Order: sequence, then C-alpha cells, then structure tokens
Amino acid sequence: MTTHALVTLDEPMTRTRRRSMRNLAESESELEETRPLKRVKRVNEPSKSSTSPSRLKTKVRAPKHPTSHAAPAHWRQAYDLIHGMRCARDAPVDTMGCDVAGEAESLQNKRFLILISLMLSSQTKDLVTHTAVSNLRSALRGLNASALACAPPSLVQESINKVGFWRCKAGYIQATAVICRDKYGGDVPRMLGELLELPGVGKKMGYLMLGSGWGLNVGIGVDVHIDMTQFYLSL
Repeated sequence: MTTHALVTLDEPMTRTRRRSMRNLAESESELEETRPLKRVKRVNEPSKSSTSPSRLKTKVRAPKHPTSHAAPAHWRQAYDLIHGMRCARDAPVDTMGCDVAGEAESLQNKRFLILISLMLSSQTKDLVTHTAVSNLRSALRGLNASALACAPPSLVQESINKVGFWRCKAGYIQATAVICRDKYGGDVPRMLGELLELPGVGKKMGYLMLGSGWGLNVGIGVDVHIDMTQFYLSL
C-alpha cells in the first residue's frame, strides 16, 4: 500500500510535488479501468431464463371461425324468391346503371362513360347519377376524356351538382380525364392497380369497371348492402 504525504494549505507546492501528484492521479485512474465491472441487474429487466431463445415457444392459435359451415336453412327458397323478383329486371339499376352508360358510343368512349358514372354513383341513387351523366354529355356536346379535361370547372360542377359530394367528384373526374387523355390515349386503364391510382377510385369501382368495361372478372364489387342482405336472409 502506497502512502502519500499530505500537503497543507500553508506549504507551497513545488514543481516536483505537482508532478508527483499528477502521476498519482493517472495511476489511480488506470487502476480503476482495469478493475472488473460488476453487472448491475435492473429492476424491470427480465431474467435470462425467461428470454432465452430455447425457452420461447410459438403458440399456434386456432382460427376463430371454421373454414366451412353447413348451408343455412331454407337458403334455396330464399334464392329462388330473389331470382324470381329479379327476372323482370325493372329496378332502376337495370336501365340506368353504370354498365349501360354510353351504349351508343364507341367502345373507348363507352368505357370512359362507365368510369365517370361509377365515380359519380357513390352515395347517389341510380336515377340521379344517370341524370348527371346525361347533363354532362349535353353540356360538353359529347363526353370523352379530352372534352372533360378541357371543360371549365364551373360547367362540370353545374352539371353534376345533384349527386352526393359533387364538389369533390367534379375535381376527381376532371383529374381522371386528364390522366386518361395523357397516359392512356383517352381510354381507361385495364389493370386494377392502375385504376386504383386514379383519384376517387377504390376497389369496388375498379372491380366493376373491369367487369363492365373490359369483361374481366377480377373481383366482386360489394358494399355495406351485402351485410344487410345477409342479415335479412339469416345467413
């Protein structure tokens, strides 16, 4: 054990003494660094045994709902009744739905009219949507991508102001017309991913557009009404 001389306040510190004190401090610092550090366990730190990879087990949960189930009772009777009701095809969607828009137009213009009708149809009745598309065709003297892209916004808004959210939809259909004109030569995209890139177009519209416009069965377009139907039929 090394002893050190004490330096009083009255005793002047010489250069030699200051050097020895500095060397002493450095040696003590080196001694502290070489000492082994004790690992301090935190209070909230889990033990190694609980977090060891060998002790972890992956639990496979069973699905909440079975993958298959028995057919609902009386489903055939309900299906036959619905089929009989729809045989007459006298609902507004049968004569004014989006898939019948632009029947007298060329195939390219018909696809564009179907897309515009779908974009205007959300939260809107079929009769109101059909009237808005007719007003737009009359105001522009023919509805196509080039005419709609160059139309004054006020004229477009005035033509469709009876549909739901008509201000937003006016901007959506004009922006879509610009994309169809510049990127697709006035036609409508044929891929679902490309349709979803258009403003205001979701998956339901995309599925319906591909089915009605291109004849592609990619998906089924449904909304909250399918839940209501399922409830009433007790499915």
